[in-house]
Amino acid sequence: MTPADLDLLIHRYFERTLSPAEEATLLDLLRGDPAAADRFVEMSELESGMLESLQEDEEMPSAVYAVVHGTRRRTRALRAPEPARPVWPYWAAAALFVLAVTLVLRSPGTSAPEVVTRPPQPPPAPVAPSPARSKADLEADRERHQQAIRKIEHEERVLHEARAKAQEEQRVGLQQDLERKMAQVQDERREEASKLVRIEEDLARPEPTHVAPPPPAPGPVLESAEGEVAWTGEAARAARSGDAVAPGAGLATRGPRSRAVLRLADETRIELRGDSRLEAIQAGGDQKTFTLALGTLAASVTKQPAPRSVVFLTPHAELTVVGTRLLVTAGPEETRLDVEEGHVRNKRLSDKRSIDVFANHTVTTGRAGPLVARPLPVVRSFQDGVLPTPDYAGTRDTSIGNASPTAVSGSMDLLRLYREQKGDLQNLVLIRWDLSGIPKGSRVTAVEMSFWVTGGLAPPGARAFEMKLPWEEGEANWRMAKAGVAWHLPVGRNEQDLGSRPLAAIAPTANGWSTFSLNDEGAALVQRWINVPPSNFGFAILKEPPNAWDLASREWATPEHRPRLTVTYLPPAK
Repeated sequence: MTPADLDLLIHRYFERTLSPAEEATLLDLLRGDPAAADRFVEMSELESGMLESLQEDEEMPSAVYAVVHGTRRRTRALRAPEPARPVWPYWAAAALFVLAVTLVLRSPGTSAPEVVTRPPQPPPAPVAPSPARSKADLEADRERHQQAIRKIEHEERVLHEARAKAQEEQRVGLQQDLERKMAQVQDERREEASKLVRIEEDLARPEPTHVAPPPPAPGPVLESAEGEVAWTGEAARAARSGDAVAPGAGLATRGPRSRAVLRLADETRIELRGDSRLEAIQAGGDQKTFTLALGTLAASVTKQPAPRSVVFLTPHAELTVVGTRLLVTAGPEETRLDVEEGHVRNKRLSDKRSIDVFANHTVTTGRAGPLVARPLPVVRSFQDGVLPTPDYAGTRDTSIGNASPTAVSGSMDLLRLYREQKGDLQNLVLIRWDLSGIPKGSRVTAVEMSFWVTGGLAPPGARAFEMKLPWEEGEANWRMAKAGVAWHLPVGRNEQDLGSRPLAAIAPTANGWSTFSLNDEGAALVQRWINVPPSNFGFAILKEPPNAWDLASREWATPEHRPRLTVTYLPPAK
């Protein structure tokens, strides 16, 4: 039987319209179903309120009734008078039936329902955070509260129907009782809903996991030491790789080739270079402090969770780092900070002025003067197949010579520079680097070209010139710049093929790497190539007599020995 059918059966019982068979069915249902018995008791309380209101209306003096019920009295006057009905039979029937149900339910094997009269309740107070419980307990509670809410919603519907009927029959007293009952039920529903919300939040919250506290982080360690490296302070001694750093110890490197690297527990690395001195290393607690008294320090600082930080102190500045790569140089008069990644708070010690220095910027801090961050020059090398850009393949190079005027040498692993002491025989080198990776608008400050020399050294050297005619590596020879385009013979001796002003002097002194700087005209030419890439036809390198040099080409088996162009520039302002 559905709850609605049960309510209808109980209503009809109180209206005394049940047949004997239906009344027996109701009694059997109340005896076998405790929930049905609970519902009967609730409906009995409701019916009792209705009867009390009806009795008050019947017994109230007309003068009082008119004052209390106003318009309702005038409305009743229009209705035909009804014969007075004694109220006591309703009370008696209800009482006897409740007594009978109680006796039946208290019989052996049946538990009696508890009759609870709910007083009007205030709005529910905020629910305190519930203690941690298992998911299974929370889901069981959620089901229980959902069932309670469904039951309350059903009761609300019944009360709403009863209130509408009382309003239709103009039974004001009963209507007020029903409204009070409705408010009480709504309070119960809000309370259940609040509890259900709290349970849903608890279910959504991940269950706590009991994790053992991490062991104390190890202190900093001297990861590597090269050249002359020593601890200073109380534990003064020679420093060796693997040494633990004692609290408050200092570290010094002496000589241009000396180098020491400290590694912290969070993988922060601090490198001391050349003639440098760290004092009072404090690497414990939330703030790690390194005092650079003199020299150069490079650091790669792992991002620090708040409130932790890494601080570098110099005689002129306090540098606070959260996570970055930086280079610090402390001299007698000033400190220079170069920030490669992240940002650093730079505070001048003399007047406490601060400035935030961001990636690719530099600032110099003295005891006075302006405190301004400027763009940091970018140094970029172009070399086929070499880190940090192993996918770069923008070099093109070849040798051309009049001894074999139709020979194409673009696929050879050597570049030959040759000039006969007497006579006209010669070889020259053509080379070009793709510079499109440098942003347009960048300002070039320096350019260097480097070659791996394999042999055949002799003075007086060679010179680099601007190529003015486009050429192709796989097609160029002594006669042709590329298929269909001839040189203006003799090549290398006219300004239609190459510039007349030398851009760099090239004179290796030993086999291996040789690096040569371009002059101001050469840097300006590279600047033009960056801003107008189609004008880049590369360089021609011509040797002065006598003898020959062999240079590794871009096809050389060892990528690190291939030709390299290094450009230093300032990125365009954003």
